[in-house]
Amino acid sequence: MTTIYVQNEKQPKSTTDGIYLSHNSWDDFHFKLTFDASYVDIDGKVHALGQVKIAYLGVKEGPLNLEGGVRRLSDTYYSLGQSQSYYETIRKLPNAVGKRVLNALRDVVLDETRFARVAEDSAFRVSLMRYLDQRQIASFRSILKGGNITSSYTFAYHTGMGPLFELSVNSNSLPLTNLHALIGRNGVGKTTLLANLALAACANNEGSLKDPQYGWFISDESEALFGNVVAVSYSAFDTFKVPTQDGFEHQLHIPYDYVGLRFLKEDRLKTRNELTDELIACLKICLFSSRKETWEQSLQILSNDPVFRQLPLTKLPDLKVEEEIEQFRGVVSQMSTGHQIVLLSISKLVELVQDRTLVLFDEPESHLHPPLLASLIRAVSNLLKKRNGVAIIATHSPVALQEVPQNCAWLIDRPEHLRARPMDVETFGENVGYLTQRVFELEMRESSYYATIEEIVRQENVKTIDDVMAALDGHLGGEGKGIAIALLAAKELDLLN
Repeated sequence: MTTIYVQNEKQPKSTTDGIYLSHNSWDDFHFKLTFDASYVDIDGKVHALGQVKIAYLGVKEGPLNLEGGVRRLSDTYYSLGQSQSYYETIRKLPNAVGKRVLNALRDVVLDETRFARVAEDSAFRVSLMRYLDQRQIASFRSILKGGNITSSYTFAYHTGMGPLFELSVNSNSLPLTNLHALIGRNGVGKTTLLANLALAACANNEGSLKDPQYGWFISDESEALFGNVVAVSYSAFDTFKVPTQDGFEHQLHIPYDYVGLRFLKEDRLKTRNELTDELIACLKICLFSSRKETWEQSLQILSNDPVFRQLPLTKLPDLKVEEEIEQFRGVVSQMSTGHQIVLLSISKLVELVQDRTLVLFDEPESHLHPPLLASLIRAVSNLLKKRNGVAIIATHSPVALQEVPQNCAWLIDRPEHLRARPMDVETFGENVGYLTQRVFELEMRESSYYATIEEIVRQENVKTIDDVMAALDGHLGGEGKGIAIALLAAKELDLLN
């Protein structure tokens, strides 16, 4: 019979058929009810379930002192998983033990009568439902029944100057419409716009707070528009404000995660070893939970790149225990910066993306050559379709534009105030040289600096923006970088005549 164990370590002990709960220090307005849960099956395999919040009727503020060594929590207790993957992992547990696990933890998604019974309890409203709503509860129930959670939705983003753009996600469309691209010159304000989108989404997810400093979202949804926000940026020079930093004026209504080079708590850049540690920890989560299949599908898309194809990453899903992943640390450390960033980005997104996640990806082309960029975009889009999420990427790469349809492509400029204009030509599968001209007006080749950049790009040994920067001894402004990246993309596709 399944037994519940409470421990200090996240890694479960060797006892089989056990639910292991490790207390998490997360504070929900003084309630500390969050646990990291794992299940060890009868064969000794560990299944990382994810975060669950546990309370009992009338529980007081502070940490919950939960007693282990029991088959089932007493009747006054109740629990609620905090993510889509929690319920997906439990549903897929071997030997159909998922229902037994949920019953042992007095889960309110499985037991609708218990849900109604605890709905007005203070801990349930303040802590367990802090980042969830009725739509997400319904999707969790659908997951347990093996149902489909994808849906179509539309939302608009407004600033103090009026509406900026309206985006639609159609779950059944081809090409996919869950990834939208904002393209424009360097310095026009794309990175700041992405930062404001995150701040607006986290500040008030219902749209009632119209803050002209960050903007606001509008939709016809009766529930919260987004489930969480994930921001991805690998620029060493980014200093944009994030919702989890001190100085953000509003209460955080949905979870926010940052994926990138910055160590936000210490206001510094991460070391190469720290990035490797982050990837290894992420792989352990992805490969020992319901995310495993999605991670494998993402890797298959990335394997169109010859370097990824040659790496022994396909062996990872065959590992039986988390510790074996450590032997791949050497493989990761030998990867190029670009390939390590791609693997970390897609792995973190597999870990974090759930129903209605808003992903904000700033310049995914950084450190990448065009084919790898295209593969990354396809992998992200595929993941978002599976999870019912949406991404907005800021880019100055026409290769990124090639991967989205016209109704998902926006030209960003700033004649006086920031504005977003729909592309006036079809972009999906369009010639990269043609897109380059439409966006950046590169037909003005009489420009002397343009000629210098083109001459450098035409050199056989020049393959990346770093090569261009080295040839110019670092002397190239933002406009020139955009031109160089566009020309490199054209060169990669043999379109540089």
